[in-house]
This record gives sequence, C-alpha cells and structure tokens, in this order.
Amino acid sequence: MTYQEFMNGIAAPEVFHHFYNLSQVPRCSGNYEPICTFLADFAKGLGLRYEIDEAHNVIIWKPASPDRTDRPPVMMTAHTDMVCVKTNDSDHDFSKDPLCLIREGDIIRADRTTLGADDGLGMAMIMAVLSDDKISHPAIEAVFTSDEETDMGGALGLDFSQFKSKTVLNLDGFAIGCSCTGEEEVHLHMPLVKTAVDPGACQIRLIVDGLKGGHTGISAMEQRGNGILLLNRVLLKLRKTTAFKILDYYSESTNPSAFAAYASCDLAVSPASMEEVKAVAAFCDAQLKTELKDRDPGVRVRWEELSEKRETAFSDETATNLMHFLAALPDGIITFSAALPGRLELSSNLGAIRVKTDEIFMGLLIRNRVASVREYMEERIRCLSRTFGCVMEVEHVLSQWDMNMSDELAATLAEIYPDKEFEHFDGTLECGIFSSNLKGSSVTSLAPTFYENHSPDEHIFISETAVHQERLIKLLSRL
Repeated sequence: MTYQEFMNGIAAPEVFHHFYNLSQVPRCSGNYEPICTFLADFAKGLGLRYEIDEAHNVIIWKPASPDRTDRPPVMMTAHTDMVCVKTNDSDHDFSKDPLCLIREGDIIRADRTTLGADDGLGMAMIMAVLSDDKISHPAIEAVFTSDEETDMGGALGLDFSQFKSKTVLNLDGFAIGCSCTGEEEVHLHMPLVKTAVDPGACQIRLIVDGLKGGHTGISAMEQRGNGILLLNRVLLKLRKTTAFKILDYYSESTNPSAFAAYASCDLAVSPASMEEVKAVAAFCDAQLKTELKDRDPGVRVRWEELSEKRETAFSDETATNLMHFLAALPDGIITFSAALPGRLELSSNLGAIRVKTDEIFMGLLIRNRVASVREYMEERIRCLSRTFGCVMEVEHVLSQWDMNMSDELAATLAEIYPDKEFEHFDGTLECGIFSSNLKGSSVTSLAPTFYENHSPDEHIFISETAVHQERLIKLLSRL
C-alpha cells in the first residue's frame, strides 16, 4: 500500500504519517543503525536537540510550549525495536524489507508479518507530539530505547543523570498500566550427537501450525498452544508404535517472549511405517482440535515429504533426551496471583528451538510477580537441565514493576480516561528500570492499544488510536 493510499482520509493523520514512515525502516532487535539514523534525521528536521548514546538509545529534547514553561519536564518513552515474526509462506526479509501495510476499514495490519505497532505506534504518537508546535505541553524528554524486546539493554544502558523528569509516560504495553511482571530469559544448550540415516528410509516433516502465537504476557491468560511442545506430544505418541530418526527440530519464532505458533520436526521412517505415521498425525490433529477448541482452535497437525533428503540424524540417545526433556519442562501459567486476581504470578514459555552443528538450542522465558518464585523456577529448570545434560545460561533478569504512580497523576488519568481502569500488565515493561533509576518519579504505562502483537495477526484500530492521541495531548496540557 502506497503512502497516499494509506493516508487517504485517515483519522489522526499526524500519528499515522509517522507510523507509515516507521514501517519503512527495518528495526528488528539488534538492527540499530537504520532506526537511529531515521530518528536523528527526524530531530534535525525539527531543529531539536538529540543524542544517540552507546546503547543505541535516541533521546530528543523539546522545549515547553510558551504557556507551560513553569511546569516540570515530562518523559515520554517508547522502544525502537520490534518482534519480527512472519507466516511460514512469507518471503519477507526483516533485515532490509519495509513492512507491507494493509488498511481494511478501521483496521491496520501487515501482510503476513508482525505490524510493529509494538512499539512503533507508541513511537509515532511521541513523534506527533514532538512535531506539533500548536499543542500545550511541558518540556519533553523523549526517550526511544533499543532492545526492549530482548534484554532491555537500551533502558539499562541509559545515563539517567541527564534527565530532569519526575513523571514518566511509557507508550508501551496497553491501556493504563500501573504494574508489570519481571522476567528471566534462559538459553539451553543440549549436546547433539549424530548418526547415519538409512538411505532407503522415507523422510518427512511433521508440522504443528495454525496456532495464534503472540505475546506471552498480553495473551498469557488465554493459555494458547505451544507448537514446540505440542509437536513433542505427537512424537511421543508416534514412538509407542513406530521407530523413527529425528533429523531436525525447528520453530518459526526465535523470540522466547512469543508463543511458538509453528514448529516442525523432520523424521526418517521406514516405508512400511508411513501408514502408521499418517494415522498418528490424523489422531493427534483431531485430539488437539478438541482440546484447544476454546483456546487455539486453528491448531493443525500435518505432514509433508521432504524435497531434499538428509544424510544424518540425531542419535537415539539424543532424540530420547530431547523428547523427555521437552515433556518434563514446565510451560504455561504455573501459578496465578493471589494479590492480583485474574493475573499470573509465574509462567514459563519455551518459545524457540534451533538445531545447530553440535547442539540443540532452546530459548525460554520466565515471567514473574514475585522474585523468590522466579528464583525457584530457575533452580527447577537448572536441575532438569543437569539431569538431561543441558548447559543452562541465564541471558538476563529484569525485576517486576510495582505501582508507583502518584495520587495526582492517578486522579488526572481517571478524569481524562474515565472508561479505563488501571491495569496490571502480565508482560514486562521498561517502567521498572525507569522508576528505580529516577528516584521519586511517578510512572505509568499509557500505551495505545494493539492486538495480537508478536504474531502475524498483529493489528490496530485507527479510530481507537485517534481517541488515544487526543487524550494524550489533553493529558500533556494538564501536567
């Protein structure tokens, strides 16, 4: 969709102008240069002071409007990176291709990829404020952080001594957020021993797909299916009646903060066993459709022949180790919060699996509201890893954010957003980093609403965004 087609008659054009332009910039986590250059050019075009720091954060300062020079500055934050997930039939290259936006009535989505509204929409709303000289606002410290979707290295690398704000509006998350979970990312490395494959064997790919995928925080309470572990169930069922060799194990997602919507396992089986493979696949397909009909009804179990045959497979010991490890690994919501009814206390998600030269790599994310509970889950996984010969690495640990919104800010938000309730977010936001480093600060997540983020079904509503931007401008005039 061209810019002219996208913008034709759209509400909140000042936001969606920036959102469209952001969609043309590749910005997966770790790909810093394109988005940093884009934001620097944006600031220079407005004549605003900016800085790109060593952690690839971009900070832009805008002076107060003439009527608000007596007010303390306000920080607005959003993150520059996005989770890059696509459907299995998409040839999109996130490293260089612009997103292909689709506008259907009031809905905006992307063609078979994540939309990047998380957090491109938050960025666009801040950019709209920075580029509008007609609105009333205090001095703005706009902080665009890097690597929020991985280890929050951008926020952790900020020099907070340069900021004067005591009110922080985080344009990420959803609705009005006042607390969030902590998280721990774990990398698991299982040794891989290979063996030869019988050249006369049939080689097939077993696939579990059709799942919703998405964000393991925002969609946690929906308890969606995990393609990696559902596929392992199929393998364990098949193993009861059929001998096979595992050739490969793969998940579409590489980010453990997303549910695995697609997973596949390549197998070598004897020609005589093919009918049993088909029967087990059909049985598991029907079983999972029944089991997940109210949670993830699109689930499918299917198979296809491999176009290119492999010469090596996992050894029997490696294959058994992997299947048993996946069966024993804690996954999904482990406990619910007693303090916050309807919210999780602890969850675990195996979101990525990749076969490398001499190991099987797995990426897992723990979410928590109580640090001691997370620590015990870490120890459980460590014990399990030792039992199965895995090397476990803790990639990062981020603390939970407990509500620290001032009464004054809470009252103002309640007045401007009368239809919204303060939300306790099941994902992990940067708010905890900002609140702990800006002593005495008042922090809220004040994000535009996006749906199905971290999945190719990610979408937003134009009308909803327009209302949110209108309210954000009103809030700035009151701070």
